[in-house]
Amino acid sequence: MQANLRPAGFGLNRKVTFSFSALNTLTGLDQLLHGSDNLRGWGQPVFPDRTLLYVRGFDAATNAFRYEVNEHFGASSGTRNAFRVPFQIAVQARITLGQDPATQQFRNAVGGGRGGRATPEELRDRMARAVPNPFRLIIERDDSLPPTDSTKLNLTVDQKAQLSRKGDSLQVKADLLVEALAKLLGDSRNNDPLTMMTQLRPKIEQGRNLAREALKQAQGILSPAQWARVPASIKNPFQQQRDGEGGERRGFPDRE
Repeated sequence: MQANLRPAGFGLNRKVTFSFSALNTLTGLDQLLHGSDNLRGWGQPVFPDRTLLYVRGFDAATNAFRYEVNEHFGASSGTRNAFRVPFQIAVQARITLGQDPATQQFRNAVGGGRGGRATPEELRDRMARAVPNPFRLIIERDDSLPPTDSTKLNLTVDQKAQLSRKGDSLQVKADLLVEALAKLLGDSRNNDPLTMMTQLRPKIEQGRNLAREALKQAQGILSPAQWARVPASIKNPFQQQRDGEGGERRGFPDRE
């Protein structure tokens, strides 16, 4: 049994973790409820009594040993063990030196160019990757390639119309979600990373679900040959975000 406490007050800022653990709790309850002289053997390893007979003497007349039957033969009881497992209580404290990862990630997400808090416009730009729009990305990429490029999808008029229509519909939902994310991050009252992540995660997951569903719909619009030529950066946008360029990252935390 273990309980952890990370106080935010007293200037600790969740950098100190107090751990309280109890080992072999049943033994402690046994002693608390029954006393040291009347233990029931709770929490102790149980082994059956394997001694059937006790030697009580030797009869010289019959040249034989005298035995007494062990009435507890085969009985299992933790109270009969010579070595007992004790009840223990442990208290530990761990301190994090420097910036903890959660706080650093939070500051990267909301930090501005000069060390302050980012503006709402900056936050909206960063949060835009929360909901990639594969419909528009496919159209933009296909339009940017020359006709001779072997990776060009050569979309039909009907395919472009479907992709454009679904892309516009997705973007409306994405803009609302991005606005909500930026508003949460931009609220100066939200300074606790753990509290912030609790509020952000449902919306982040909502954005990812929108993107995943959009990818399925885009695949249904394209032919198998066309879909095979769609680059991985569009098919797997979240994988690309994790494996992308190094350096300081700004935006919402990845979570799969």
